[in-house]
Amino acid sequence: MASHEAIRGVMNVASTRNLMRELQMLLDQWKEYCETNTTPVKQDKAPMKSRFHERTTYWENLNELFQKGYENTRDITSMLRKIKGLLKKGA
Repeated sequence: MASHEAIRGVMNVASTRNLMRELQMLLDQWKEYCETNTTPVKQDKAPMKSRFHERTTYWENLNELFQKGYENTRDITSMLRKIKGLLKKGA
């Protein structure tokens, strides 16, 4: 018969594996997002008003990318802390 600690250890391992799968999916989604949402800055000879609008749009898009990056980093860090906690319990 398995002890309570052994059963808890097995459950922690299963939980850790699930979290690691979720983490891998999150990292893959972020990688895909970064690869598809990077737009180069156009350097053309458009009128001044148009270039101002392009720059404003560029900075708005960049700000959105940074915000998503911050949120994603927060989620990844949180998940890593959970994994670390489960691994410490099993040790």
